[in-house]
Amino acid sequence: MKKRIVVFAVIVLLALVGCDSGGKNQDYNSEEKDIVKIGAILPLTGDAAIYGQAMKKGLQLAFEESIIKNSIKLLLEDDMGKSLQATNAGQLLVSKHVNVIIGGAQSKTADVLIPIIIKNEIPMISPGASAIDFDKISPFFFRLWPSDSYDGKIMADLVVKKLSIRDIAVFYTNSKYGEGIKKVFENIVKGNNGNILFSEPFSEGVKDFRTQILKIKQSGAKAVFIPGYFAEVSLILKQIKEFNIDIKILGTSSFHDDKLLDYLGESMEGVVFSFPEFDIESENNVVKEFSIKYTTRFNMKPDLWAALTYDCFKVIEKALINGARSPKEIQKELLMIKDYLGVGGTFSFDEDGNVVKSFSILTVKNGHFVKYYK
Repeated sequence: MKKRIVVFAVIVLLALVGCDSGGKNQDYNSEEKDIVKIGAILPLTGDAAIYGQAMKKGLQLAFEESIIKNSIKLLLEDDMGKSLQATNAGQLLVSKHVNVIIGGAQSKTADVLIPIIIKNEIPMISPGASAIDFDKISPFFFRLWPSDSYDGKIMADLVVKKLSIRDIAVFYTNSKYGEGIKKVFENIVKGNNGNILFSEPFSEGVKDFRTQILKIKQSGAKAVFIPGYFAEVSLILKQIKEFNIDIKILGTSSFHDDKLLDYLGESMEGVVFSFPEFDIESENNVVKEFSIKYTTRFNMKPDLWAALTYDCFKVIEKALINGARSPKEIQKELLMIKDYLGVGGTFSFDEDGNVVKSFSILTVKNGHFVKYYK
């Protein structure tokens, strides 16, 4: 009888030792002692693949040229730009004991990944999530794309103070990103004695926006602010052109897309939008070298999405070179990044993991993106 009790006690003890401790990342180096696992969750297929494929190329180039790539294992997952797939990918990477994640490229996918990284205490750097809700959400969340609060404020101040337009329409994507930037923009416009004459969301996948565009025309607005992504923005701008409306079109950073410019042609002429400081034609040696390597490797010029994802990997690499290995060590090293000269511009992380960098105002003139002066 005593023997049975002892055996039972040992089994219980072993079971308790093997239990997950509060869901936190445990024993991440047990299987491959000297290998650091970097997970990446990007929209490689679906509507956002136009951004995700560029991100993948930037990440791929950074990994291939890494001086410590032999001690890194890169695990890439496709979230298809959808929340469910992002959740599944995040849980899969946690089960594989990754040390850090590059992902949550969009606000909606970052939104479902953040609870996972908080629970497991794994740092994550997003190349594109900009939702205002993320400003102080977790010490483990970092982003290289500035908060929408910057984008919204810059465009609101521009339209009222510099363009002297006070009657404005807002047509925004029905998402965390769209809702957040719309709220900031409208509050500042109203605070500057401007008027919001039309404000409606549009849904992903919609093809016909003529009913809403007619409402915008009838509202008497002199400018329309359109926070959105390629799939819908490309159709909205084309259909606005069909109505021959004399209205100033204002956008966000997502407007800076060569594919959008090629698709729309003259329909994009004169649009004005904010964009994080980035110049792929820069004479800066870091940017020039990146551009040459990327163009040689992929037979195309890099865009900001590629540059930012490249920088995500590079700051992680810097942390590893400085000796960080565990998720918490990597997180502490990332918080120390200040005035880092990346290919996507010089940046720092503040105490909340938000990127600090400069913005530009751009427009389209004669089929080219140029700085806007007014």
